Amino acid sequence: MMQLWIVFLLLLAIGVIAFIWPLLCSRADKKNGPSRDEMNKVYYQHRLSELMQDEQQGLVAESASLVQELQQNLLEDIPDENNPRKTAKAQQRKRFDAVILLPGMALLIGVSLMVYYTVGGYSKVEEWQSVVARLPELRHQLMEKGPEGMGPNQMAALAVGIRHQVQQQPDNLADWVLLGRLGMYMGDMSTGINAFAHASELAPDDIDIQLGYAELLVRSQENDDNIKASVVLVKILSQEGNNIQALSLFGYNAFELKDYVQAIRAWQVLLNNLPPNDKRIQMIEDSIAMARKQMLIPSSPK
Repeated sequence: MMQLWIVFLLLLAIGVIAFIWPLLCSRADKKNGPSRDEMNKVYYQHRLSELMQDEQQGLVAESASLVQELQQNLLEDIPDENNPRKTAKAQQRKRFDAVILLPGMALLIGVSLMVYYTVGGYSKVEEWQSVVARLPELRHQLMEKGPEGMGPNQMAALAVGIRHQVQQQPDNLADWVLLGRLGMYMGDMSTGINAFAHASELAPDDIDIQLGYAELLVRSQENDDNIKASVVLVKILSQEGNNIQALSLFGYNAFELKDYVQAIRAWQVLLNNLPPNDKRIQMIEDSIAMARKQMLIPSSPK
């Protein structure tokens, strides 16, 4: 929340500066440039020097009248600050600038607040803070009731709270796993896969975490995820060659990737590791037969 307010204040400051900067620059230019009075004095001294030179050279007969005319012109061009009428106009102009500037800044602040409230997700930020505050309560409900005892809104709120928690504590393995399982339960494959990917990096030798990661990758509709699942499962089987869950996932994933040879091999190893009366035997044998049919290879006689 504090970061959002900092960004808002920075944008507001930029807007205010952009609004008043032209006025400040125009006033600075007026102050820094030569005044009209100074320019008139320079011109008067220059013309007076020329008249005196012309008189010395005999080019001008009546310099006094010309000097008087020059002085009269100088008096007629009195600077604004010495002219009461023009000074009053200048003061009115300053008041007019203030009348424009102050309401303009107020309007800018008001519009900024309105845009932040409507577009900046203020209500969503409040909702997010409420969820984070309820996180301990939601955790307790999950432990007591399990995911089946919580409604969809509660599960979604718990996922938001856990996501905030892992952002604050990126090395929290348990919360990454929990977020991954929440994503799996809610059917949010993106959240589940990303969470288990982080957990997998934190615990590369944890078979249970690797299996959870592989299961989500196998369920994904993205071909790249299915290929990545094969890599994860091969790593698991290199450590535990008879892992029933890994063999089952590997066989199914290979079949979906149309790698029927690998699917049949995995299922045959799986059959060899199941008890004789296991209910899954018939289903696996049917899957092997389907894979052979896809390969146009006839089943071998029993």
